[in-house]
Amino acid sequence: RGGLTMADIIHKPTRSEFKRMAAQLGYEQVVRCRDGKYSYEDISGLTCAYGPPVGCIVQDNFYCANGEREEE
Repeated sequence: RGGLTMADIIHKPTRSEFKRMAAQLGYEQVVRCRDGKYSYEDISGLTCAYGPPVGCIVQDNFYCANGEREEE
């Protein structure tokens, strides 16, 4: 049939629209361990230096529960 589908009706926000809406709602961007303040590169890999996983090797894309970015 030639009618409209839900995909035709629902607007999927662009990446910039989504970021703007998230900021307006007070959401904070997720901090990954690779960008986090409390991780460092060790011979074994990326290591957590704070919180429950302290001393553990973590994945680069692992979520940092302490959520602070390393200052540049």
